[in-house]
Amino acid sequence: MIIAIDGPAGAGKSTVARQIASRLGLPYLESGLIYRAIARRALDDGVAADLRAFHRWLEEATIEVETSPAAPRCLASGSGPPPVSTAVRINGRLVEGDLKSAEVSQLASELSADKLVRQRILECQRKVGRERGVVAEGRDMTTVVFPEAEHKFFLDASFEERVKRLYNYRVSLGYPADIDRIRAETRERDVRDSTRDVAPLRRAEGAVYIDSTNLSVDEVVRQIMERIR
Repeated sequence: MIIAIDGPAGAGKSTVARQIASRLGLPYLESGLIYRAIARRALDDGVAADLRAFHRWLEEATIEVETSPAAPRCLASGSGPPPVSTAVRINGRLVEGDLKSAEVSQLASELSADKLVRQRILECQRKVGRERGVVAEGRDMTTVVFPEAEHKFFLDASFEERVKRLYNYRVSLGYPADIDRIRAETRERDVRDSTRDVAPLRRAEGAVYIDSTNLSVDEVVRQIMERIR
């Protein structure tokens, strides 16, 4: 079974997808974490600032995506949300460390619009679904990565509600948080995600639309589970 969930930043996709995967005993694929892992390693290897150097580095890199509902790994440092079950290896080495910082988040968002990056990870993502089924969330899970998914959802929320959630999340991780800056970053990210040439964010045909603005996580999970059943 493949369950695909798309939506903008702050809509609650990760939290909801993690719970759905746990209830169904399926691997959980957090696509955003893959981009964060690539961003983190590119920063560490000193190739993030030079697009040509980055592309050469990416072409030579071996990227592996691992998922396991039974043995989850948390790739964020320090305290924060529960462990997730997506892990990324680049050149055989697990990408660990701080994947949730503002620097990594900004670079990951920019890399998500890079055609070469998306091409490199597309097969990695599809391999997870082919092997064991998956609950996958991101921006193009229903439209590009798993267009054949049995269940498709588009999870949304009002702009201000999403800003508030992103602010609270950053605070929960112990990062400095300025709500005006987060509002500006979210607006910029929305425009980039929806207008980019490669796999723009859009609601796929047949995807069930859920507005989570006034819903709890449990209520969203319940709606999705009812649809699946």
